[in-house]
Amino acid sequence: MPKIDWDNLLLLSEWADALMQLLAAAEDAIKSKNATQRQQANDMLKLYIKKSPIDAGPLDTIAAAAIIDVDIAVIEEALFRIGQRKDELQKQIQLIQGVTKQASSSAKELRLDGLKKAVDSTKTALEGLKAVNDDLSKSDSKLTKKLDKIVADLNSLEEE
Repeated sequence: MPKIDWDNLLLLSEWADALMQLLAAAEDAIKSKNATQRQQANDMLKLYIKKSPIDAGPLDTIAAAAIIDVDIAVIEEALFRIGQRKDELQKQIQLIQGVTKQASSSAKELRLDGLKKAVDSTKTALEGLKAVNDDLSKSDSKLTKKLDKIVADLNSLEEE
């Protein structure tokens, strides 16, 4: 920021030169995209308006417009950054959708695993019934054991 000796500015041309220095500093601050520099430039322009003589009205108008210009530059940068954040969000949404799709697929596979176990248990139960049918003519203790096994296999279907 330029060092301005406010007490030694007497002529309107000197005030105009001081404003020229402040405008150059404001321009540099906008180009640098440094928030502190921008704030200092705005503060200096406000101080210029406060200290300038009454007959420097047109110069004050220019200084006030420069303050607005610095603020607009901040807004434009903020809009640009918001756009970047929206792009980042879009990438995150795509990642989330990918993970969700994968999780959904995994859940379907888990449900199919449960179904496969149920089918296997049913097969075992049917094989047991076939064996019982084959053993009907044999002793009752073997039949009882096989029926117990079938009941156990069918009960395991209810648990899954």
